[in-house]
Amino acid sequence: MIWTFNPLAWQFLFVLGVVAASSKARQSILRWRHVTISACLIVVFAAVVQESGALHNLLPAFPALRVHFEPLEKTNLHWLRLVNFLALAIIAGRVGLGQWRRSTVWRHLASCGRHSLPIVWLGVLLAAFGCACWAEGGSVAFQ
Repeated sequence: MIWTFNPLAWQFLFVLGVVAASSKARQSILRWRHVTISACLIVVFAAVVQESGALHNLLPAFPALRVHFEPLEKTNLHWLRLVNFLALAIIAGRVGLGQWRRSTVWRHLASCGRHSLPIVWLGVLLAAFGCACWAEGGSVAFQ
């Protein structure tokens, strides 16, 4: 399967996040209990669907639900991925990050975000190095 990348579809998530963060309606929506409960149910359902193949291998009576949701397009941002992302954003907004922002872990994550291009290039270089090690020594290089 060839995966092509549609940057406009994924930039939509970024724009949606900026609009949600600057919106005054955000506070009122996050106060509604049924919105939070619905978001939690969506995330739990997505997790069960995602792991249903592994659960089916352990318990054959458990249905493999993921086959009913395939293929979830990564190229054009499938609507189920968007709903799951919005549910996770609602939960993150409800939990709040106020206390986390003062932690050391948050400062390091923020630093990675500020320096995202070097972080991506480090990941590319490490992936290339890992492929070279794998090709040169096989699985023995990682033991």
